[in-house]
Amino acid sequence: DGQLIVPDHPSVGYMPGDGIGPEVWQGARPILDTAVEQAYQGRRAIDWQELPLGQSALESHGERARPGPRDVAHQAGRIGADRGHGRGV
Repeated sequence: DGQLIVPDHPSVGYMPGDGIGPEVWQGARPILDTAVEQAYQGRRAIDWQELPLGQSALESHGERARPGPRDVAHQAGRIGADRGHGRGV
């Protein structure tokens, strides 16, 4: 039917990377969270999932390269129907 179904608490992956990335993310995340909270009167929120890239990937996975696209999607919980919350996006 072409209707987009978004769960109330979708898992969304983010990759802060190296350099200024972590600092930008620290400033952006509270703004995004507040926007969602105000738009949906607290009924919805984003479940942020860090996807290591760069130095954080080296420390956690032993290599700087991020996982392949399928692995990234799987880590963020967005393959096919996400835990019964509707269609994957």
